[in-house]
Amino acid sequence: MKHPLLLTLLCTVAGATQAQYTEQEIGQIAAEYLVENPQFLLEASKNLQEIAQNKAMAEQIDQVLVQKEALINNDTPFIGNAKGNIAIIKFFDYQCGYCGVMAEHMKSLVKENNDVKVYLKETPIFGARSEPSLLAAEWAMEIFTKKGNQAYENFHNALWHAAKNNGNQLSNDLIKDQVEKAGLAFEDDTKFMTQTPQENVRLFSQLGFRGTPALIVMPTEGANKDNVSVIAGADIDEVRKAIEKAQS
Repeated sequence: MKHPLLLTLLCTVAGATQAQYTEQEIGQIAAEYLVENPQFLLEASKNLQEIAQNKAMAEQIDQVLVQKEALINNDTPFIGNAKGNIAIIKFFDYQCGYCGVMAEHMKSLVKENNDVKVYLKETPIFGARSEPSLLAAEWAMEIFTKKGNQAYENFHNALWHAAKNNGNQLSNDLIKDQVEKAGLAFEDDTKFMTQTPQENVRLFSQLGFRGTPALIVMPTEGANKDNVSVIAGADIDEVRKAIEKAQS
């Protein structure tokens, strides 16, 4: 290395060391060093990116803690143990293929771990351009409100299954069929009892999520920045790690 004092100069730039070089000379030294050692720039970029990601994650977890009551409440349908000490909050859209994958994982997960309660947040982020996306979410919450959690769970699972058998394509006809099986009269345009799906979309955005599935894992009591995890995407291994973290 042509200038062994470079790292000291770049890190401290202070006292006698600073006095030995002009600003222009320091700039020239830095430029020469980076040409000779491009891996330093790549490593610095990686470190800066990691710092930014960690900062963003910390801020997101802070928002999760602020919004805990909106995330964990009796107005949200669920699967798993009603009294489970570990909450998994799942934001999803029925038009999202990866959400369907996670739906299967969640069913397996609650069988593996009887301390888990999965809160299902109907979040039709594709609703603006896909009528079935919003319609499915609204009817799901209508069934939950009028028929209860078990009827909701049946509808939820049956709709994923029907869509999968239809090439992962959701349609009004598929929704209609499952709504009627739940014991309600289907209409394309009706006045629903709740605005929960729209509220979930707003909460989803406030928490900084951009795509579904989006998951939060946290203890139902004593949640803090050290035992809360935020997971973007269909990564069941990360969910399992997050459960262990929430239990510690």
